[in-house]
Amino acid sequence: MLHADAHGAYERGAAWRRQPCEHCGGEYFYFNEQLGYGEAASIMFIGSVEAKHAAAREASGDLLFRLKHFGQLVRCPDCGKFQAAMIAQARQELASRALRRGIAWTLLPVFGFAISAMFIKAVEWPMLGMFVSGLLGGVATLSIWYLARSFDPNQDRYLIWRPDKETEQKALTRKAFEFLVAEGAIQDDGPTAL
Repeated sequence: MLHADAHGAYERGAAWRRQPCEHCGGEYFYFNEQLGYGEAASIMFIGSVEAKHAAAREASGDLLFRLKHFGQLVRCPDCGKFQAAMIAQARQELASRALRRGIAWTLLPVFGFAISAMFIKAVEWPMLGMFVSGLLGGVATLSIWYLARSFDPNQDRYLIWRPDKETEQKALTRKAFEFLVAEGAIQDDGPTAL
C-alpha cells in the first residue's frame, strides 16, 4: 500500500491597491496585504521535493490572484465610507468563520456528553446535557451567523462591537499617494513579498 504525503505552502505579499469610491466619486490607495495558499501531494519519499515546489508555485499564484481580486475593509479618506464590494467580502468571511467555529464549538460538548454516556449508568443526564449543549450551541451559532450576515459598517451595524479607530487601516488620497511616490517615500512596483 502506498502512502501519500500532503505538502502545503503559504506566501504573504502586499501591493498598493487603487480603489475608486462609489459614494463620493473620489479615488484612494491602500496597502493590500494578502496570504496565498497552495498544496500538492506526493507518494511517500518519492517526489516530495517537487511537491513542495509545486505547493510554493500554487501559493504564489493564489497570492497574485488574491492581490488582484480581493481587497480589505478600508474607508475612503474623503467621505469615510466603505465600498459595497469590501463590505460583501468582509460579510462573507465573517459569516463563514462564524459558522465553522460555531459548528465546532457546538459539536465538541455534544461528543463529550456522548462519550460520557458510555461510562455513566444513568444515561438520561449525559443525554440531556448533549441535547441542551447542542441546542444552545446551535442557537448561538445561528445568532452569530445572522449578525455576521448583517454586518455593514456604513450603517453602523457591526458583528458585536465597533472596531477601534486605531486598528482601522488608513488610506491615502490620490494626491497624497502621487506625492509620496514622486518623493520616493513609497514604491508602486506591483506585488511585493512580505
